[in-house]
Amino acid sequence: MGYRRGFKAEAEWYALEFRRELQLSDTCPLNPRDLADLLSIPLMGMSELSDEVPQAVEHFSTDGESSFSGLTVFHGSKRLVIYNDNHGEERTNSNIAHELSHGILGHPITPPMCEGGMRNFNQDIEDEANFLAGALLLPKPAAKHALFSRMTTSEIITTYGISKEMIIWRLNISGAQAIFARSKRRRY
Repeated sequence: MGYRRGFKAEAEWYALEFRRELQLSDTCPLNPRDLADLLSIPLMGMSELSDEVPQAVEHFSTDGESSFSGLTVFHGSKRLVIYNDNHGEERTNSNIAHELSHGILGHPITPPMCEGGMRNFNQDIEDEANFLAGALLLPKPAAKHALFSRMTTSEIITTYGISKEMIIWRLNISGAQAIFARSKRRRY
């Protein structure tokens, strides 16, 4: 996906700015629940809806678990994020950060379904939300810190609460992996 000009720098700026507002250093982990509190966006685990929609919760907790990660519900200009709390911690953190990213970026409200019953999906805004979510969870300074501190993948997972796939993607897309590789070549 080609991001709009300046988007990656904007995402990294947001990641660091929100850390400052939460009184975290650039390399500290960011808990997306704390960010939701800062943004005044309430969070709700899907299981909290088990009395209202028991069949849907059952479906998305079992066979359909991989088909629902999270969504944002609007009431006027207010947002509520509902996330699948049956996912592991790393995926849940990513799901929440993704939904918060839609709000941070001011993505427009779109109906969930198109005419004909198909899911309404805009790949560009989903890609932007994915990118910002990754930057929020592991910004470039934190990615560089992890590499230069020689943290193992397991240590990064535990420290930042993100998946191995997210780590690999962020180390590459942030440029941290290339910076680290160049620094190793200079030493030898």
